[in-house]
Order: sequence, then C-alpha cells, then structure tokens
Amino acid sequence: EGAIHSIVAEREKSGPFRSVADFCRRVDTQLVNKRALESLVKSGAFDAVGDRATLLTHLEPALRWGAAQREQADMGQMGLFGLEEVRPPALETADPVTPLELLRMEKEALGLYLSSHPMAEYPGLADSASCAVGDLEAWWREQGGGEGAERGRRRVALAGLLQAVVKRPTRKGTMMARFEVADETGAREVVAFSRTYEEIAAHLEADAPAVVVCEVSEEDDALRLVAERLVRWDRRGVDAALPELAVLHFDLDGLGAPQLIELRSLLDAHAGRTPVEIRARSVDGTVHYAPEGVRIDAEAVVELERTCPWLRAAVGVDVRPWLVDRGRPAYGGRPSPERAAAAPSDVPF
Repeated sequence: EGAIHSIVAEREKSGPFRSVADFCRRVDTQLVNKRALESLVKSGAFDAVGDRATLLTHLEPALRWGAAQREQADMGQMGLFGLEEVRPPALETADPVTPLELLRMEKEALGLYLSSHPMAEYPGLADSASCAVGDLEAWWREQGGGEGAERGRRRVALAGLLQAVVKRPTRKGTMMARFEVADETGAREVVAFSRTYEEIAAHLEADAPAVVVCEVSEEDDALRLVAERLVRWDRRGVDAALPELAVLHFDLDGLGAPQLIELRSLLDAHAGRTPVEIRARSVDGTVHYAPEGVRIDAEAVVELERTCPWLRAAVGVDVRPWLVDRGRPAYGGRPSPERAAAAPSDVPF
C-alpha cells in the first residue's frame, strides 16, 4: 500500500511516467523495490512505454541509474560529468514473448489473467466440452441430476487449463491425483484414481490445455468429478489421431429460413469427413443438434464464418462416444423429445 501511495503521489505531482528509467528516477525504490517493479511490468502497467520482455531485461540498469540520479539530486550535484553520462541507459530489444507467456506473466504478478484468457489461444478447445466449467450445476440439473438409473451418475467433458496439480499415494499404496480444470467461467476440482492415474499422470502439468472426461455424481449437495480420460489439447495430433467435430454456434433470434438454407448449402458445398454439431441459442436455452449425415471439410470452417457473419465455427475433439452411459443415448445423437420440442421447426436439417 505504501508503494502504491508513493507512485500515485509522484504521478499527480509531476505528471505521467515517460519510461521505466524515468519511473526509477522519480519514485523511491526503497518503497517500490525490484520485485514490485517487476510485477508492474509483468502485469502490463508499463505497456505504453515498451514491450514486457524488453523492459524486464532493462530493470537492473534502470534501477541503478535512477538511484544514482536521486542521490546526485539530493547532494545538489547537477551534470558534473556532462549531459551524455547522465542519460538513462538505452533499451536493448529482447526476443518477443508469445501471447501465452504474456498471460502467464499476468497470472504470476496478479493471480489472475487480465488482458485475455489462455483459452483464447486454443481455438476449438472450449467447443470440445459438454458445457462451460461455470455452467456445470446447470448442466447437471438439465441431465436430471441424481434421478434415474446409474445411481445418478453422468459423464461430462470439461475443457480448460490444468492447475493446482497434486499427485500423492493412497493408503492402498496406489497413486492418485487432484487437479483443477479452469476456463474463462471458473475452475472445478477433479480427482483421478489408480488405473486412470497411470494413464494420465504424464499429462498432468500446470497450465496444460486439456479435455477431461469425468464421471459426475452428487455427494452432500456438491458435485464430485472423477476423471476417466484426459486428452492434452497440445498433443492431440501426436499422441493419437483423435476424431474431430465441427461445432457451429449461432443465435436463433433474428435468423430466418434464408440464412439457414444458405448454411445448409455451404455445408453441402464443403462436404468432407468431419461430423457437424449445431449449438443454437434462444431465449429458452441452447439446443445441441447433430444433423444426421452432415459432414464438412474441417478446413472450410473459416469459409463458413466469412460467409455467415452471424455464425461462429470451430473444430474440436469429438468426445461424444466417450460420454455414452449404459442404457442412455449417446450425447449428440438424436435429440430427446423435450429438446426436439424446443428445437426450431421448419429448418433445413
């Protein structure tokens, strides 16, 4: 708090800071030390005067120069060695960092992502999930909760970044893991036991993008998630050839038959091997609908978005076969009577 007050007071007194060196000259670095300055750079506070990678390499010389300038001013010495020698140290350009590295800097400095979310760097990842992490309770109620067969257990696919990974032995001598799956809407803890642990342990790394298929049950009015399968999004083309699914999102409000007919024509024109799922939003919720026999060339989703600006398309992992419960229809198959009743009529699919 003292560091914040000193920064704000100096800025109000003498105007905006023009560079990191100017900041180090004007602010008491006993209050704003190197660690605080580094956090300011990592969080983006100095983005207006340089890129973060370059500024981070510049901190040490800037701090030394600023301290020397303040000491000289305190002693009343002005320009004893000429103007050239009191100029601030020059910035030496560093290798640029990736958008993901910038976001990790923000998380390290602030405990949260500020300018964006890492999920945005993995197109299609969110579309591989049954629902957003923050919507899990609503999804559970929609699925019938603890009612019916299978002792109220359901399978769900969550997509996000892995965090808070902990691996430890159990009383039986086997290994287990606890970790969180986090997306832009929230985070949820998942546990992995014995055989599943052995299959996924090598993939459990902090900040790794993944799709996790879990068995969901309700215990003491809270949802419990047990991992059954985990797919690392950044290794899906290396570890295994996984089936893909093209997901098309759009709002029904304001759309009519001409737009839907145009979409159907585009799907026919770009036919391929990737199955399609439509997620159509309305005031009553979102309908998931898999048109039978409709498949598209995965490379054509960009053309769909370009031609239909009212639509968002992405290609993700087709997890539907992994979500089939015994005695229950496959997720993404023919809609239930309730969903069929909620679906728009007279659509060309």
